[in-house]
Formats: sequence, structure tokens, C-alpha cells
Amino acid sequence: MATPLNVYNDDLKGLICLVSITWGALFYSLWELTPSWGGIGLLLISRNLFLQVLLHLSLVPALAPDWLKETTMLVLIFCSIDIAITWLGVILVPPTEAQGVLRPISAIPLKVLLLLMLGLSLGASASIATRQFNPSLIVSGGALTLLLDLDHIPSMFNIPQPIRPAHSIIFLIAVSALVYLTTRRASLTVLTCSAFFAHLGSDKAFFPLLSPFIFDITEFGPEVSYSLILVAFVLAYVAGLLKRRQNNLKADVVESH
Repeated sequence: MATPLNVYNDDLKGLICLVSITWGALFYSLWELTPSWGGIGLLLISRNLFLQVLLHLSLVPALAPDWLKETTMLVLIFCSIDIAITWLGVILVPPTEAQGVLRPISAIPLKVLLLLMLGLSLGASASIATRQFNPSLIVSGGALTLLLDLDHIPSMFNIPQPIRPAHSIIFLIAVSALVYLTTRRASLTVLTCSAFFAHLGSDKAFFPLLSPFIFDITEFGPEVSYSLILVAFVLAYVAGLLKRRQNNLKADVVESH
């Protein structure tokens, strides 16, 4: 009989496979592009830490609250797809279109703070819709809105890359599909879309919407950026309503037994 713990561990095993494939592709492409032992060493260390977190969550799930398991699963799926799309972009982009650069270091802290505040606001809106404090939605909103910018990693190693490769519809479709197939929770899928649109709305309006296959840049005006943020908050509230419905159904099942 499949218990919640078994289902969780099965999902975790699948996620570990996904992470391993993503990192394998990353190492291969990094080695082909610039065989820097320093860069590969740094990635190996981060990979080991990444898998240690997964290992501990799988071995001692009783010590982790449900909301933390849910948030960790969502963040890891999001990061894995982000990295995979980014490195596909690095491999497939024509040299003439490899124009992505890292923003000035001095501007990064303020950008991180703004994205984090925006994401936490989305999570708070979703939590309000549930009519209870929901740390999973709040933390997930902040994390996903911020972590879309993982697609700047190649620039950190001076590797030519396209502009914002994961800021694309292809990424949105892939990550939304995997989140739903892995978690079977519409609330988390909608929250993922919300974080994506909020991030796009807060960025400079130049995006390769069909990356990593087509790198033509689409430019948005200010009105589109504001509309994306508005859509993001609407979706966040919808995510909260879906989460509330899920909680009510769970409570009904408990009462019936």
C-alpha cells in the first residue's frame, strides 16, 4: 500500500534523477566550453551540497515539516529546469546572439532585494486567499521569483550565453508541466506561473520568449510590464484559493473517517 511517505520518497528519487541529468549536462557543456578546474570544482561542491539536502530529506522526512518538504520539492524542480534551459541556450545559441551579460556587481543586492520582496508579496497574497498563514506559499513565492535569475550563471564564469535564456515561454511550459506532474497540486503550478510573470514584469523588457530554440528578442513596453505584475498577483490569489480548496477536501476526508 502506498503511504504518503512512500509517495514522497518515490517523488524524491525521480527528482534526484532529474537533478543528476541536469548537472551531468551542465558539467559536459562547461567542460566543452571552458575546461576550468576552478569552475568545475565550485559546481561539484554546490552539486554535492544540493544532493546532501535531498538525501537528508529522504532519510529523515519525519524531522521536516510538510510545508518545508513541499517548498523544497518545488524549488528544486524550478532550479533544475532553469539550469537545463540555460545550458541548452548556451549550447545552441549562435555566436552572434550570445550577448547575455551579468549586471554590475554593485546593482545585484538591490535587484535581489526587490525580487525577494515582490515574491514574498505574491506568497502573502496566496496565503491570504487560504485564510490562514501558509509558509509554503510565502517562501515559495519569494524563492521562485528570485531564482529565475539562475540563468545568469554562465556569465559568472565568463561563458558566452544568450540574453536571459530561461525568461521564456518554453521554460514556463516545461516547469509548469513538471511541477504539476510531480506534485499533482494545481496551487503550486499556478504559483509557479505567478512568480514567472512577476519576475518578467520587474525586469527590463527584453526577453527571448522562444529560448532555447529561437533567440529573437521581444521588447515589452511599460504597460505590458505592469500588466504582467498584475496578472502575477491575480494568479497568486488563485493559487491560494486552490490551496484552500485542497485543504478543505483533505479536512472532509479526515472527518469522514
